[in-house]
Formats: sequence, structure tokens, C-alpha cells
Amino acid sequence: MRNRNRPQRISSLREAASWVWWHLLMRPAFRSRILVIGAGLAGLAAAIRLRQSGCEVTLVERNDAPGGKLRALEWEGFRWDTGPSQFTLPQVLGNLWESVGRKLKDDLAPQRLPVTCRYWWRDGTRIDEDAGFWQQPGVDAVVRHGRGVCQAGAGALLHRPIEEWRDHLAWRRPACLPHLVKLADPRPLSSAAARFFPRSPHLQQWLGWFAGRAGASPYHAPSSMTMLPFLRAEFGGWYVAGGMQAVAAALVRLARQLGVVVETRLEAVRFEANNDAWTVFLRSREGGPSSPRRCDGIVCTMDALAATRRFLDPGFQPQRPLSASGFVIQAAIGRDYPELAHDNVFFSQDFHAEFADLFGRLVPPDNPTLQVTVSSKTDPSLAPAGCGNWLVFVNAPPLQPKFDWTFRAQRYADRILGQLAEFGLEDPRPHVRWMKTTTPADFAARYLSPGGALHGYATHGLRAPLQRPAIASPLPGLVFAGAATHPGPGIPQALLSGQLAARALLRQRGGPDLELAAAWDAQA
Repeated sequence: MRNRNRPQRISSLREAASWVWWHLLMRPAFRSRILVIGAGLAGLAAAIRLRQSGCEVTLVERNDAPGGKLRALEWEGFRWDTGPSQFTLPQVLGNLWESVGRKLKDDLAPQRLPVTCRYWWRDGTRIDEDAGFWQQPGVDAVVRHGRGVCQAGAGALLHRPIEEWRDHLAWRRPACLPHLVKLADPRPLSSAAARFFPRSPHLQQWLGWFAGRAGASPYHAPSSMTMLPFLRAEFGGWYVAGGMQAVAAALVRLARQLGVVVETRLEAVRFEANNDAWTVFLRSREGGPSSPRRCDGIVCTMDALAATRRFLDPGFQPQRPLSASGFVIQAAIGRDYPELAHDNVFFSQDFHAEFADLFGRLVPPDNPTLQVTVSSKTDPSLAPAGCGNWLVFVNAPPLQPKFDWTFRAQRYADRILGQLAEFGLEDPRPHVRWMKTTTPADFAARYLSPGGALHGYATHGLRAPLQRPAIASPLPGLVFAGAATHPGPGIPQALLSGQLAARALLRQRGGPDLELAAAWDAQA
């Protein structure tokens, strides 16, 4: 009995020691009551940094549990992540732990994937994105181009708020000046793909898909998006045993150990500014009247476009095209497919027609590019032996009246799964034991985003990376964070946006200025 209770006792002692260390030795003198709305990655990062600076922080989440898009779904021995299947720039997580005097390895052990993705075409071509892939002629040129973009603009694009972008371009470092041309190239990513791979339509699609991953079209996204394959080549793709929701769970534990109060099933319905303070009206998901909550500042991680309409300007309408939404299938597959990797992309036959459907006709493509994640390839505990936990994702347009997902979701799912047989796989449909679909309508209801768009505005045009909603709102004491704000979608970007929001709010409140570590050292 003593041995069985020992790990729990050790854990309790560690938490007690952490509390003493923080409250007696590290906690600053600054005090301010901050309410963080939304317990996704951005909200958790903001709460941790604000608490580190001495604020009293309460984190409220409208859903049943914290974690945002990093949640888990389970069915009879199968487990699926509901969000990203891997992440890059692991040092962003490490820096967050170090900012409170902790080490990431004590709470989380990310592992690098040997193949970040396997790409498939109907003509039988397969390409593994592994260490050797990045050394190939043409691909290495893309990596060099992306490195130059980072050297010129990583400060403006990743590390600092939009309003400070001019101060963080690399024009003060002569060695980086030639790379400003790459950052300012007005041509789209598809044009860069044609220049880098004039004789390889396959690699043109590969490079263009980095825009597709971010919910944008490669025919409109800026060529500066080459920074994304560079970051992937430089830092790899990372996964966490037990599923990616373990990242969110570790952040929740860290926040609570520091003294952040986390409350769920509470939705913010109204803000009122009162001189130097705010009143936020919160309503329980169980119903009933809303109750007021006083605070000195607000970090709102709800979709910034939806939050602007709900809390600041009821007549607000998005000014530019929205990013894509998504259609997701989580399927329990009753056989193993040894030819699949952790992440797989099955390309459409007509890339141009696919994105014309998504952003022109605003209809789900008949022949979309499919992303199939089988995380049980990396972590066998996520599915019974000989089975696979398939998560199939395709880009879909935001909600449109002419397409009713209620009646078409199952038929669309069947068509998508059937397309995999065209790539040489055995048709998975006879092996489906259980299946769940998630549509743009579900995303709109779950995250309150316009039309279920997953990333706010689409990253279309040269200036698009600097035209996202700003962290600081027009009202002092209210800041935004999350995938729809600067610096954009992705796990490291969401964590960075939360820390930028914490820094902005502390500056407004007269608190300490947060030191923000660079996600990537532009001098490297």
C-alpha cells in the first residue's frame, strides 16, 4: 500500500514546494485582477505570464474543459486529438516554462517525428518529409529562401505586436538587408513554387500546401510563407505521448500550480468599461441570468472578429476574405495500414480547381486534398492492436446558405474515404467500426468564429501577415489573443499571441514589462 501511494505523495510534495517557491520567493509586488476569456493555448499562455507578473488571474472557458482545439475524443480504446497533430518550434513551450523558473522536461516530453509527413499522389509517387528530403536540390533552395525571410522579418512576423513591426525588421543588420526583397516579394506562393520546381508539379503542390495548412490559397498567399517549410526543416515536427491534448493539460497544471483560477462552462456575454476597471457578465452554460465579474483588465481569446462584433461593434462585418473552415472525420479503423505514416497528405488531382472551389465558388471541393493523421503509428496506446485512429481533415469554405452540412456530411465523408482507394490503399470504408464528423457548422458553434473559419482572415496578399486583428483593442484594458490575431495560426503562434497579449496588458496597467524570448533567433 505504501508503494502504491508513493508517486501521488511525491507529486503532492512537488506541488507544495512549487507553491512555496512561487509565493514566498518569486512572486512580484505588482497586483492587478485580470480575467482571461478562453482556456485555449493563447489564454493559458497569457494567464501564466500574467500570473508570473503578480496579477490575480481567473481563466474562464465556455466549454466543458480547458484546452481549446487541443482536446481528445475517445471511443472503446480509440483516442483522437481534436486539433493539430504535431507542432514545430518546441522552444516556444520551453521558454514559457523557463519564464516561471521551471523546465519543460519535468512536465512534458515532446518527441521528434522522423517523418513529419508522407505525401501521396494518384500516379503512385510518394515523398517522405524526412532529414534527407530537406537536402534535395530545389528543396534546399526553398529552405534557404525561408531562412532569409526569417532573418529579415521574424521579429515583425512572430515575436512582436503588429504596431511595432517597423522596429523589428532587419534593416539595422546589413547582412540581412538582401533578404528584405524576399519579404517584400508581391508574388504569391504558387509563383515561388513554379520558380523553385519548374519541372516538378508534385513539389509545386508540396510547397503550396503550406498555405493550405493555414486555411489559405497558395494562389493568393504571399511567397514569404516559405518561412514555414524552413522552420519545419530547422526544428522538425514534434509530438507528445498520449496525444497532443497532453500539451494543453500540462499548461493547465502549470497555470493552476502558479495560482491561476480555472473555471469552465462560463460564457462571456457582455463587457462594461467602468473608468479604470471592467465588468464582465458571465452566464453559465446551464442557463439562468448572467452574473457580473469585476476586473482590471481582460484578455479575450475568442475569435477576434466574432469578439469585435459581440463586445465592441454589433454592426461589424469582416473586411477581407475569411480563412477556410474544415471538415473532419474521426474514424476507428479495424485494420492496420503499414504504408501510412503519422501524418499523410493525399493531393487532389487539380490543385487550382480545389482552391477555386474553396475561395471562389465557396463550395466544398469534389476532389479535395486530404490530410490523414494516424497518431497510433507513433503512440500505439491510442488504438487497439492491429487498428488505427484515423483523423481525416479537408479544407472547407466557411458556412454558406447554399450548402447544408446537416444533410450532406455523411455523404461527403463517404466520398472522401472512398477517394483513398485511388492512391493504392485498400478502401477503408469496410473497416470503419465507428465514425464521427465535424463540419464548419460545428466549428462555428464550438468556437463562435464567423462561418466556422478556423483562422480569422485568410492570409492572402503581401501585407496579410501584418493585417490580422491587433493584440491591443481600441479600448484600454482589453486585449485579444488566439489564432485569428497576430501572429496567426499554429501551436507556437497561439502561445506567442498569448504572451504578446499579456505584455500589452501589463504595459497598459503600469506593470512590469515582460521579457519575450524570440521563437527563432534571427541572427542564427
